[in-house]
Amino acid sequence: MTNIEDRFPNAASADIKPTGTESTFTATLALPEGVAASKDLGADQVTATGLGDLFEVRSATASGQTVTVTFGLKRAYASYEELRAAVGTTGSQGASRMVAKSPIADQITLEVPGFSLDGGAVGNGDELTVIGTVAGTFTLVANTTADNAIRFNTSWNGAQVADGRDFRAKDGTTIQQTILVKKPLETSLPADMLVYVQPTNATEAQRRQVGLDTTDMAPAGAQQGDRINLTGTIDAKTVKTQMAGIEAQFGNPADLASIRLSDVSSEFTATFTVPEGLTLSSGLSKDAVIPTGFADTFSVSKVTPAADGRSVAVTLALKDGITNYQQLRDAVNLLADTMELTVPDIAVDEDVVDGSTFTMVGTVGGTFDAVATSAAGTEKDFSFIWTGPQTEAVKDKPADDLSAIQLTLATPNPTDLDFPSDILSGTNTEHAETYPVFAGTGIDLTGAFKIDGIKQQIEAIEDQFGNPDGSSIAADVGASASLPR
Repeated sequence: MTNIEDRFPNAASADIKPTGTESTFTATLALPEGVAASKDLGADQVTATGLGDLFEVRSATASGQTVTVTFGLKRAYASYEELRAAVGTTGSQGASRMVAKSPIADQITLEVPGFSLDGGAVGNGDELTVIGTVAGTFTLVANTTADNAIRFNTSWNGAQVADGRDFRAKDGTTIQQTILVKKPLETSLPADMLVYVQPTNATEAQRRQVGLDTTDMAPAGAQQGDRINLTGTIDAKTVKTQMAGIEAQFGNPADLASIRLSDVSSEFTATFTVPEGLTLSSGLSKDAVIPTGFADTFSVSKVTPAADGRSVAVTLALKDGITNYQQLRDAVNLLADTMELTVPDIAVDEDVVDGSTFTMVGTVGGTFDAVATSAAGTEKDFSFIWTGPQTEAVKDKPADDLSAIQLTLATPNPTDLDFPSDILSGTNTEHAETYPVFAGTGIDLTGAFKIDGIKQQIEAIEDQFGNPDGSSIAADVGASASLPR
């Protein structure tokens, strides 16, 4: 604009008349393989700053690996003064200047959303380079009299600002940005669910008992009104193995404390869901759930029951204060090989019918993120995602596959079996003739029943539990006799 005014040294800006004013800028991003742009990209999705009253975004498109954004003049300007004022509004104005964030003090920015990484095409540690170009043109015919018209035709091509140059750049002109891929390593931690049915008038210890029955042989039995404890377990041995892998990447140094850790975060989240007929305790909180085997490495950070009382999510977070690898390794080694999380006092509703089955399901997953820096300055990002598939050896008996962690509970289904019985007078069964007796004579009547069926049922129950000590199994038999006149 100053150049235009200099060409008319004896005229006021109000005397300069512009015609044919046009200006367009085009910016492109060339994306590497593995980076995808939004397929529905449009001009309304681009956030622009610094366009002022002069420019507007005209188009934004994504085609293959190329994204193109154009912006141009908002309107035709009737006077030079109007054009000059509009130009003055462009760029970073006053307090909004981004000197601290950008090497360019007075700038126009275009923010394009919706880029994503293709997890199948990139790996952890890959470096992906995005190449940018920007070019613009400006044309104008200006005059103050009918015979002094001057055509101005200017073009611009963007070159990389030295202070913002990508550290991977091979020259000082290419506009580029290098992205370091941080792709979590996904690993399975075998998991299971177990149940403990509290006895009537349970003690405090029994109310906090972890699950014992994996229901891999048969559904666990419970009566209406019973209280049960549901336990989710995960195998922590995989976590310890991964720690050894991290050490190997740093050459298994003797001084593990020399590996500094920053941005450390890790948590596990388990969910428990029960069906109609069972109800979670209304008092679930961080103090109510029972973690076992987590040492002081993890603690319950959040308990989120669902409004319907049928599911709850429990989150355990890594303790604070871990700043070097030795501290992390020591904390992980304190974990039990099997970590358990118990949700107690789940009620079996009083109105459920005999012979009902209830399948409870769970999920468990975890994450770990940290940046590790060796004493020599070698820096590595570590990111793990753990998912919990059902342990095959102890899967729920009714389960068809290992796609869900589940456990089945059943209320008893009364079974009618023959119970051979007889009445004897002394040793006489009267099967051949009526037993003769004189009036006024006392007689003894004996009721007899065959207990082979009871023994067989008890043996079947013991078989389901691996033939334990059966001293706690109880059976009641009642008998009655009706006498004639």
